[in-house]
Amino acid sequence: MKLYKTIPIFLSVFFGMVIFSIAVTIWEENFYKFDANDTVLATETNTYVDNIHVYIEQDGNMKKSLVNYIKDEIHKMPEYLKNKCDSVYIISDEQMTQQNEQGIYGYAEQSERQTSTIYLNYELLNKRKENEIKNTIYHEFWHAFDFFVGYPDTYSCNSELNELYEKYNDYEDDDISEFFAKQGANYSLDTNGIRNKEDLYAYYEAIEKV
Repeated sequence: MKLYKTIPIFLSVFFGMVIFSIAVTIWEENFYKFDANDTVLATETNTYVDNIHVYIEQDGNMKKSLVNYIKDEIHKMPEYLKNKCDSVYIISDEQMTQQNEQGIYGYAEQSERQTSTIYLNYELLNKRKENEIKNTIYHEFWHAFDFFVGYPDTYSCNSELNELYEKYNDYEDDDISEFFAKQGANYSLDTNGIRNKEDLYAYYEAIEKV
């Protein structure tokens, strides 16, 4: 084969490999590999994600991949959710029990300054899928957002949301505060479940997000 015929073929293969390499790099950066079976233990205890203090309560079982996944999801959140939370505690199920919150994936509590502390149960979260973990994180941050307004003026106490709660709540165990956080997570994650409810979606669109 003559040289002038082989050069275009070589260049095509070369540029094809370059493009493929770039595509793989972009894919790896945007697709977080969470491994529920990870054996690498987390070693850090105190860290920050942006301005949020993240405390990892060590008991010898906390997996590094889950810690990194939670931190990454917090970092990607919009500022209006992040700035309503002071700190996040990633703790064991036993430690959650000591907080009188046994068998739940997470919860938020309000501080005197109207910002919140969020607790995440890593033992239970480590058994869930990525989208379920992400949903739990956003759910708790929406509770923090709700608390920030301050009782009795919280978003989950207003009459407009009450009408939507009466219209769309399908779970008897969910009070209006749970409904607000659950639908807030759906809004943030842009699920079809809320997109198809135009008035409910419009409610979250109209919230002043500062």
